[in-house]
Amino acid sequence: MSAKTINRLKRSEGQIRGIIKMLEDKRYCIDILNQMQAVKAAIARAESEICLLYTSPTPRDRQKSRMP
Repeated sequence: MSAKTINRLKRSEGQIRGIIKMLEDKRYCIDILNQMQAVKAAIARAESEICLLYTSPTPRDRQKSRMP
């Protein structure tokens, strides 16, 4: 797994904790929604990175697919 992807998810975890705190503190709705959009975007990017990682052919796969 890419360190970049793991860091992105850890950052998202921190943002979610921040959103919970904002809700508890009854912060302004737009501020909360902006943070939620940022988390959704970060998770979507992590999802794309993970999909690419697990669907990209490995060198062994590429070698197997060559015609003799």
